[in-house]
Amino acid sequence: MEIINLTLTAAVFCFISLGIMILITVSKLRQDLSEPRGSSTAGIIYAFTKGLMPQAKESASHHLLSYTAGILFHIGILAAFCFSVIIYLVLTEIAIPDWLLFLIVALIIVGLTSGSGLLIKRFVNKRLRAISNFDDYFSNIIVNVFLLSTLIFLFSDSNAMLRIMYIVEGILFLYIPFGKLRHSAYFFATRIMFGTFYGRRGVLPANRKSVGNEPETS
Repeated sequence: MEIINLTLTAAVFCFISLGIMILITVSKLRQDLSEPRGSSTAGIIYAFTKGLMPQAKESASHHLLSYTAGILFHIGILAAFCFSVIIYLVLTEIAIPDWLLFLIVALIIVGLTSGSGLLIKRFVNKRLRAISNFDDYFSNIIVNVFLLSTLIFLFSDSNAMLRIMYIVEGILFLYIPFGKLRHSAYFFATRIMFGTFYGRRGVLPANRKSVGNEPETS
């Protein structure tokens, strides 16, 4: 339980840090004084629906396999985080249904496979390797290690692996605010700001006959 409490402390630090970053970012935004030509709400809805589809992004539309792998990777990460919360509840004697365990295992396996594939691609592809830095590699590796440790614990049910899983998760929480993984928070903030601005301007939702692909955003 002590290790779990340390992981919870790291998670609180992570959430507070990300919250402060988002607040600082929002505080620097200038008020849009232009006359509204559309709906901010419609723009936000577009940003989180059609705006996330590969056909709305030039880069993603040309790299569908990587786009799909990225989505599966993130789903696997979410499943692993949810599992760590579930395990904490189990320690307070709340049972986990077998079907839920099976689903979590499947999602983590798919996520780990996808994440590993993206890491290999970054190593092998000369163009990606040329623009990659330490953070690009470490962020992927630490997340994959978290997924792997979670998966091993699921199959082994070992107390030692449980501790390792929470230690890795704690390190992950501590690293998130300092690296590219902070996009986990900025993704939602930037999509809301993107949808609000272009929705209010009447640019989004886009008319495919008159408007091309949206700008690449987080």
